[in-house]
Amino acid sequence: MRSRLLTGLFYLQHAFGITDEQVVAGWVENPYWQVFTGEIHLQATPSIDPFSPSHRDKWLGEKGIDELLAQSIEAAKKVRVVTKKPMASWCAAGTKDR
Repeated sequence: MRSRLLTGLFYLQHAFGITDEQVVAGWVENPYWQVFTGEIHLQATPSIDPFSPSHRDKWLGEKGIDELLAQSIEAAKKVRVVTKKPMASWCAAGTKDR
């Protein structure tokens, strides 16, 4: 499974507050979502099982999840969406249960 597809679906799911099944159905209907997740040609059928996104943590593993978080933070800093001070408290809050 392509990581850009999985990561894109994960983002879309949380951005719109929808279920795994809804994000996969929306992906089939929305060409913008398909381009966002790396497709070059319009897909009429899903290239992913609707239940696969819920297994992304197992597929990525702890190291992959940490790398995804690190890359997301770096991207957010580059476009100045976050600053160091709020991010420090956010990161500390997210690591309490680890």
